[in-house]
Amino acid sequence: MWDGMNKLQGELILDETSLQFRLNDFSESDLKMNLQLSEIDTVTYETVFGLDLKALKIITDKRGSNLFVLEGADEFRMSILNAKNLILE
Repeated sequence: MWDGMNKLQGELILDETSLQFRLNDFSESDLKMNLQLSEIDTVTYETVFGLDLKALKIITDKRGSNLFVLEGADEFRMSILNAKNLILE
């Protein structure tokens, strides 16, 4: 995840009802992301700083957005969408 200037090392955690981001080093930021899957509106791709990286852009129903660069972005996006669909059923 990027805070605008710095790359923040962490882990995206998807469970049955939420998507969380936990920093590896909490001294860098007080970010505590815990989105309920029902709050996620769209999950799209975005390039970062013109680099050959594919980032996930997660937009909430309140129009907030978070950008994550991660390995396996395609698979993680599908996991989010599948988990979100299970909640809606």
